[in-house]
Amino acid sequence: MTSNGYGMAYKLTLRERFFRALGFRYHLVNLPDDIETTMPGWMMTSCRMHFDFRDRLRLLLTGKLNLEIRQATSQQVDEAISATSFRIVPPFENDTTI
Repeated sequence: MTSNGYGMAYKLTLRERFFRALGFRYHLVNLPDDIETTMPGWMMTSCRMHFDFRDRLRLLLTGKLNLEIRQATSQQVDEAISATSFRIVPPFENDTTI
């Protein structure tokens, strides 16, 4: 927002709208609303996967992908909550973020 009260809104390109319509979007898994009061500390793991042609065929056949994230802390953890969000990157997009 600028000082005179106007701001710019990002407008999706035709290509971005096309791939979003096909389902290529970021799927965010929300944590519970009271997470900050019950568990004030947090950590985040970001995974980026690249599949070769053979793996892509396997994914095409099954449509299933298991993602396992292991985390270690220097302190003993009594409770923890984890959520994994995912985004399938559209073809020909060079995306370095999750």
